[in-house]
Amino acid sequence: MEHTDLQISTIIAHTKGHLDKGEITEAHEVWRDFLSGVIYHEDWDKVRDYCKECIKLLPEDYIGYYVQGVALSETGDNEQALSYLTKASVLNPEYERIFFTKASVEMDLERYEDADKDCSIMLSLCTTNPGCYNLAAQVKTMLGQYKEAVEMYTHAIELKPGHAYYYIQRAADYGSNGDFDEALQDFATAEKLLENISTDDTNAMHLLNLYFARSQVKRQMGDDAGSQENYAHFDRLITFFSKKDGLSKPASN
Repeated sequence: MEHTDLQISTIIAHTKGHLDKGEITEAHEVWRDFLSGVIYHEDWDKVRDYCKECIKLLPEDYIGYYVQGVALSETGDNEQALSYLTKASVLNPEYERIFFTKASVEMDLERYEDADKDCSIMLSLCTTNPGCYNLAAQVKTMLGQYKEAVEMYTHAIELKPGHAYYYIQRAADYGSNGDFDEALQDFATAEKLLENISTDDTNAMHLLNLYFARSQVKRQMGDDAGSQENYAHFDRLITFFSKKDGLSKPASN
């Protein structure tokens, strides 16, 4: 159901009622539940307007700043998003999703050292979500810290051992670090995990990543024939998906 002006008026009235009684936690829960619902509609202009109302009523509560940061990042306003997320992180330094989102925005802005710092905080708060380690690994890769990236992907694999993507990405980092045997082993594991994937399955896109990444590692190894063979597999798949979904091909190696 679409949220209307009447509904937001009700939310504001409920919030004021809680605040008049000194019920700060209850006021927070009203907005947390409301914003958690509206964010999935992805009407970011409305979300931003709602967040402004939330911040006016609850200026010391992180939720309005956090969701405003998410909305701004979704519309490409990363600098403003970062300012709101920073404010949210000050108000609630124990919520790992703030640091995850903040690091993601910093990645988009190519501020990898800042993203790395936020990932460190995120991982101190979150040790059971493989997605957190995946983001941290991507940051390490962009910093050229391939050994550390491998360690992050290893944690992700331990938490979600059946996810081929993590093996593919770890293999690429192994290759960049010159650990070619380990890279080839990870590619083989990923390929086995993907062997029953059909071209209509969304996970089939991982095959694209596998062939492209393995072509790069084979080239790093000096195996030009192996590199070309893997790129040929990649090229055939990307041609198929291009016709199906309008994807574009990266330049040949």
